[in-house]
Amino acid sequence: MIVLDASVTLAWLFEDERSEIAQRALTTLESDEARVPAIWPVELQNVLLTAERSGRLTVSAADLLAGVRALPIQIESPLGLDTTIYDLAKKHALTAYDASYLELALRHSCKLATLDKALARAARREDVLFR
Repeated sequence: MIVLDASVTLAWLFEDERSEIAQRALTTLESDEARVPAIWPVELQNVLLTAERSGRLTVSAADLLAGVRALPIQIESPLGLDTTIYDLAKKHALTAYDASYLELALRHSCKLATLDKALARAARREDVLFR
């Protein structure tokens, strides 16, 4: 199992954002599953909405999201108002949104696939970075 952040998922949807890490994460899903925090679907939809408004989106958002929904990705809620996400955000100078991905990887003892530099640094420090 791996944890995916929105940047990796979006790299699958936009050709100009393709990356080796994103492709490896997608290949991993052929034989494994991914987990994402509850913020992930909102992040994806916000980026797609922004891309549509700016004319960057060349296919329908519904079609793109249908492709993502077909993948073995489980959405998880955070552990209520436990301070783990807050503490990780503070420790690694992350937003709470980004720390929610890190918390999920740590909670499940799995790797975190991200293209976000600050989040990747934090995941590397916590020894959960997907490579």
